Amino acid sequence: MKVSGRDAEWLATLEPHQVEAYLRSRGWHRSAQLDRKGEVWTVSTEGEEFELLLALDRTLRDYRTRIAEAFSTLQAVEDRPLLEIAMDVRRTMADAMRFCAEGPSIASGSMPVDAASALVAGCRDVVLAAACAALDKRPVFPNRKPVKALEYMERVILEAPRAGSFQLTLLSPVPPALVPGTFPEDDADPFERKVVHTLHASLSGLRTAIQHASSTGDAAAFFQGVCLGVHANLLEAAANLLEGSDAARVSVDIQWSPTRPVKQPGPTRIDLDAAAAPILREASKLFREREPTPDFELEGTVITVHGTDSMLGGRITIAAIVANALRHVDVELPLDTYRLAIDAHKLMHQVRVAGELVRSGRAHVLKDPRYFRVIDED
Repeated sequence: MKVSGRDAEWLATLEPHQVEAYLRSRGWHRSAQLDRKGEVWTVSTEGEEFELLLALDRTLRDYRTRIAEAFSTLQAVEDRPLLEIAMDVRRTMADAMRFCAEGPSIASGSMPVDAASALVAGCRDVVLAAACAALDKRPVFPNRKPVKALEYMERVILEAPRAGSFQLTLLSPVPPALVPGTFPEDDADPFERKVVHTLHASLSGLRTAIQHASSTGDAAAFFQGVCLGVHANLLEAAANLLEGSDAARVSVDIQWSPTRPVKQPGPTRIDLDAAAAPILREASKLFREREPTPDFELEGTVITVHGTDSMLGGRITIAAIVANALRHVDVELPLDTYRLAIDAHKLMHQVRVAGELVRSGRAHVLKDPRYFRVIDED
């Protein structure tokens, strides 16, 4: 089957090592090496043998022609659309996380731009929550996320949506599993794979907790899911995804990279109904109320200065947004920053301070304050 010029140009963007990994995962075998510029691959299927020439040097003048011929052979062997094969080649060395929005309001094939934007942002935040939990299992993560989690997100790729679908696919590149040779075998997964495993485990735990809370009114299952990667940030991200995307349901399905197989794949699809969003928000509120938040950045207005300036400093109250609501937070400051806070109070300037946010009864307290500064003076 002849490949069009436009398709050949797109195929030429694929790296030869991606095609090699795909061929290996599909049962092809390299039968000959043509110096450093090409390889011959063969496969037998249903009693028929096929041969494919793979060019390895993308600077060759006829590279587009060669890659088009290779994919024409693949299309003949697999008997499925060229674009579908090419997308699978691109995914070969990555775990694919598919988020699919479903519901009557988007069944016509259209979605409000704000809802589409919320869908992308929600997918990103859910994966970031999994990356944080892959590093540390804790009930709440501060606003400032771990550097390793943020660096991982820079490597995640958003695949172009398919026409007529609101399925977004995020690709998490993962190193292939290599034969250890003479070195001791190490079964430890790379961080990229740990993130996707955590995403699957945490969303599975989330679904179980939603079902338990719906039937009993008890939030215990959410707290029991912390060991799986469930935390307040994930709950909020999932709620934003469900509410913002205008979908009745969002399903998440995972396709593991064939170059790094999982030992026990099991079911990979998880469905979350939009009706669960209020439960997720309430559970997140409970998480934040029960757990101190380290490295919390408080930003707001000094509304009260308790007492007068003294040699020991003093206590102030800052009005700021905490967990999506306006709260009054007490902060005990040393002398030098206490005087700055008094001036900020008089001039009605905004201030910023970091510390450990703690819920004490119905009040909020920021302990171990540091990096206090007046924003209007920055």
